[in-house]
Amino acid sequence: MSQITFDSLQKIPLSYASCSIGCSPTHTLPRRLEAISAAGFIAIELSFPDILEYATQFLGRKVAPNNYPELLPVAGDIRKLCKANNLSIMMLQPFSNFEGWSKGAVERGEAFARATSWMEIMDVVGTDMLQVNIKSHFFKL
Repeated sequence: MSQITFDSLQKIPLSYASCSIGCSPTHTLPRRLEAISAAGFIAIELSFPDILEYATQFLGRKVAPNNYPELLPVAGDIRKLCKANNLSIMMLQPFSNFEGWSKGAVERGEAFARATSWMEIMDVVGTDMLQVNIKSHFFKL
């Protein structure tokens, strides 16, 4: 087993969740990215609500959460904003309710369709990590 050293710890990206900063409508994603960078972070965990909020700002109108053709160029612009602030996108945090749906369930098909679309967004923003939240279901037999 290798020893944890100061040098090995320096290789771990210091990231901050984009949704964990700001609490005012004036705290837009570009302003939050500037603040995250100024605080010394080198990466962000990009949240789905931030993508939707920035889509409204970028396109001048609301975008449906499942309108991936419109969200892809927005994701590309977010990547440019991050690069301008010397930040990378370590992971996306959009994917919740990825349940253990039974085979053939409509919800299962919808979850996998969302996962496929999020992989496209991951490619556009330049990350290979997707946070998946799974709720536990307990069944009485």
